[in-house]
Amino acid sequence: KRVVEIEQDIYHYSDDEYPFLQCSPDRIVLKHPKYKGEGVLEVKTILGFVADKYEAGIPPQYYAQMQHNMMVTGLKWGDFAILKDGRHFDVFHIERNDEFIADLKTRVLDFWDRVEQTKQAIRDQKSYEQFEPEIDGTEAFAQFLKRQYQGQEETIFADAEDKENA
Repeated sequence: KRVVEIEQDIYHYSDDEYPFLQCSPDRIVLKHPKYKGEGVLEVKTILGFVADKYEAGIPPQYYAQMQHNMMVTGLKWGDFAILKDGRHFDVFHIERNDEFIADLKTRVLDFWDRVEQTKQAIRDQKSYEQFEPEIDGTEAFAQFLKRQYQGQEETIFADAEDKENA
């Protein structure tokens, strides 16, 4: 166990250049006995069997959230305080990963650009399908499609050439 000094107030941060990039970390660590400067603190509860699925003990979306928080706040490190199964307490330290953050920022800016273009197309009463993201083959996308088209069946007829090109 270690004692750290944290900011008691909860703040909402936004990026100076891109105000739509925002975060609200659970706390900001002001003073830490092991790490220099301020850091981000995120507090999570997690089931042990979920945590055990990941090499680092934290799901990838938590890692991405922490990197996003560091991107917006400009801080260099963060800690996850995680309570597993309501009884096991762990702290996972995460260093800023500038390569991950650069990729994340590129993807977020692309997403936001698509959102803005879609909103404009809707205002102009134009088609906006061209702004939908590409199919990426991930499990998350497959789950989205299942939810989106749940209960809808469609029969597609294919000829020999279609089958060959499938």
